[in-house]
Amino acid sequence: MGIAEALSAKAVTQEHSLTIGGTQIAYAAIRFQ
Repeated sequence: MGIAEALSAKAVTQEHSLTIGGTQIAYAAIRFQ
């Protein structure tokens, strides 16, 4: 759970920095992990 929460926090940070398409790729990468 701790790791998942850390990844989610990173995803949220990236979401503000990357475009929507980039964010979707980031979420997909996390899902596959």
